[in-house]
Amino acid sequence: MADRQLTDKEIKVIETFDDARPGLGAIAEQTIRNENSGWKEIIEEMKEEDIKINKSNE
Repeated sequence: MADRQLTDKEIKVIETFDDARPGLGAIAEQTIRNENSGWKEIIEEMKEEDIKINKSNE
């Protein structure tokens, strides 16, 4: 895993996962930093307003 600075959107994704369930943020960060996961590229392409918790199942 590369030790690089996270982007603002990546940090928002991590915080959103952690808000949904404490501890998930750490897993999201590991996945983002994993060069083979594809998450970095997916997050780069996402609109920032699309980074949110889907509460439709509540």
